[in-house]
Amino acid sequence: MTQAEATELLNQRLLAEWVAAHPTVRYALNNETFKPTTRPFARFIVAGIERIQRSMGPVGRRRFEYRGSFVAQLFSDLNQGTLPLDTLVGSVHLIFGSKHLSTASDPMWTKGGTVSNPVQREGLHMVVVSTPLSWFNWE
Repeated sequence: MTQAEATELLNQRLLAEWVAAHPTVRYALNNETFKPTTRPFARFIVAGIERIQRSMGPVGRRRFEYRGSFVAQLFSDLNQGTLPLDTLVGSVHLIFGSKHLSTASDPMWTKGGTVSNPVQREGLHMVVVSTPLSWFNWE
């Protein structure tokens, strides 16, 4: 599985499950241009992909491990408190935490995520949920 395929797999899961759980919460994927007009809102990215060679051999027979994070940046108005964010954090954990995702031939694993403390900035609360992920590829 390439990084592009991994990102697409995560985005497909997000589109299928996030929209069903939160149809009114606007979101952006992977650095899309986004100017939200309603709150709460979210931004999702795949970040920090590390490629580690795990075996030796000729091209096509070397095993590489890829590790990174699926990051959800969640925002709400300051005057709403953090309850809307707590609900969204719970959804991120349900959708992505400790899952075995796969394409036709390649599995991907996610682990439990970490949640930042709410940060106040420009009239918004922001919480970041980072979900570790990994997959292997023969190259």
